[in-house]
Amino acid sequence: ETKRQMVYKQQGFVPFGADFNESARRAKDNARIEDRSLWDRIFWIERRKGGRRPSQFLIHHLSPFRRIWDFGTLIWLVVLVLMLPLLVAFEMDNLGVRSITWMQTVWFMLDLIFNFLTTYMDDTGLISSHKEILVEYMKSWFIIDFISAMPVEEAISVNSIRGTAIGHGFKILKMVKLLRLFKIERNQFLAKIQRKYQIKYSTISLVKFLILLILGAHWLGCLFYSVSIVSGCDQPYCSWVVAQAESRHFFSPIDGQCFNDECGDWSVGSRYLTSLYWAMTTMSTIGYGDITPKNEVEQLFALF
Repeated sequence: ETKRQMVYKQQGFVPFGADFNESARRAKDNARIEDRSLWDRIFWIERRKGGRRPSQFLIHHLSPFRRIWDFGTLIWLVVLVLMLPLLVAFEMDNLGVRSITWMQTVWFMLDLIFNFLTTYMDDTGLISSHKEILVEYMKSWFIIDFISAMPVEEAISVNSIRGTAIGHGFKILKMVKLLRLFKIERNQFLAKIQRKYQIKYSTISLVKFLILLILGAHWLGCLFYSVSIVSGCDQPYCSWVVAQAESRHFFSPIDGQCFNDECGDWSVGSRYLTSLYWAMTTMSTIGYGDITPKNEVEQLFALF
């Protein structure tokens, strides 16, 4: 019997498939015991102590399956932080992006279901009642998890609302998914890595600062580009995006106009790099002055 099983038994639970009658357990077929033990080690789906049949279908919050699932959710949150501003600002739409978006949506939907089946600890001990788990989850993370699991991308892809006020509203609704980031504070994975490998606090602080700097530049650049697009400028030099498109002989990303004799397509990568360049030079207070706000909306954004 492992230490984990002893702890779980003290809390009033044992793995699904364990038999409290030792003589009957030894009489069972060895192969069947091995299969059930493997299942138990992975999922730790539990039943109430003393019950012959599973009275509750639950996933223990300390089970290996739950830990792996939470780590996967953390990875998807990182992908969300990186991809969301790109999707909102540059309206990226291809097979790869759609595939990643749908996998993320399916993962968050499954996470929503698993959260209704996961035990938790409070001052009284282990909570394993479906009713108590339901009430606690509904009061805490359910609304945020439900909104973040909605397939908003399909609604935006409808041609009848693309580019309209409703379409922009759905884009803003995407931002609600970022509220899931507050769950990272509850995820102890990074803290466990720090303790396991004895990483210095100063090193962790430096890494966090660099990550926040890069993410801040990433978000500011995308938002600065998005603000310029939403402003609806259709004349040369009334927006920094249009001004850059005109000086580089590109079609305007706002309405497709060409302000030169010949124009080419301005790639998403080049537009993102230009936006990131503005953000980095502004955050570092260098500000070369080659990219500046051209209208009141852009000026207000640059002020804050």
